[in-house]
Amino acid sequence: MDSITELMKQAQGMQKRMQQIQQELSEFKVVGQAGTGQVKVIMNGRHELDRAFVDANLPVFSIPALDSDGEPSEEFVKAKAMLEDLVVAAVNDAVRKIEDESRNKMIELAQGIQLPPEFQVPFDEDK
Repeated sequence: MDSITELMKQAQGMQKRMQQIQQELSEFKVVGQAGTGQVKVIMNGRHELDRAFVDANLPVFSIPALDSDGEPSEEFVKAKAMLEDLVVAAVNDAVRKIEDESRNKMIELAQGIQLPPEFQVPFDEDK
């Protein structure tokens, strides 16, 4: 009976720690970047983008958007596509960093679990 009582206490402690971890992660911020830092995003632990930064020296800003016929220039279209790819890569970088931090926090939480001997996995069905 003591084992179950102890396990319940641990579960309550884990629940409290899990709430703390969720709060910490919601306040956690990462910088995701791509293109050697030409595009950066700041994302919080809830996967919400807070800010985005784009280097003004990227080619898309120095290429005329329209050609002499008033159509989007091929060079501009390519530079714009590159910028879009960099934004996606920077966001994905930030998401990976948040996921890594979340995983590390969950591992830390799981390491604190002290199961009584009769609750060890795998369970012995013969006993």
